[in-house]
This record gives sequence, structure tokens and C-alpha cells, in this order.
Amino acid sequence: LPFELALLPRGLYKMLRLHVVSYALPALIAVGVDKPSDSKVLEIENICAVAAACENILLAAQALGLAAQWRTGDAVRDRDVKRFLGFDEDQHVIAFLYIGYPDAVPEAAPRPGFEDRTVWME
Repeated sequence: LPFELALLPRGLYKMLRLHVVSYALPALIAVGVDKPSDSKVLEIENICAVAAACENILLAAQALGLAAQWRTGDAVRDRDVKRFLGFDEDQHVIAFLYIGYPDAVPEAAPRPGFEDRTVWME
């Protein structure tokens, strides 16, 4: 392992050792959610907005021919990891976005139709 990883908090080190090194990952984006600064804003609205932003990053990466994956795991709740990344202890870390270059582009898997997942209200 690269020496720099040994300086990271235990939770992040474990995650990186298991994932980044094995994938030779060039980019990892840690994504946190700000607490609402306005009492009229619900925390869940910020969480949903940031989750949508994560999905847009994944879609943009894929459109550029990159491989991308959304991961979480124990590190998102680890206070030492949060502190190292500059997040507050009570702040939600909702994603580690892994972005890199694919070795191969897999065939698209067949997808079920929307009919199996849609209920029409009359």
C-alpha cells in the first residue's frame, strides 16, 4: 500500500485498502450534507438534493466514458473519518463516489419494464 494511506483514520484506511487499491482508482469524492441553516428547510430536503447531485455526477462520469460507483460503508459514520475530511461530527456523509477508467465496458443488462413498478391512481 502507498505510505500515505497509513496516515488516514482507521475507517477510511480500511475502506481505501479494500477498494481504492484493488481498483487502482484515480478519484474518490467524499460527499457530505450540510445541516439546514434556515428553520423552514427540512434536513431531508438537503439530503435528497445532495443525493440527486451524486447521481448527476455518476451520470456525467458515465457520459464521459468513465466508470463510477456510489459506495458507503462504515467509514461514512466514523467520526475520525469525518474529522479528517473536514465534516462536522453530526454531518451526514452520504457517499464516496469512486471514479476511474474502466478496463472493459460491460453489456447492458436487461431491465424490467415500468409496468411492474408503477401503480396508477384513479
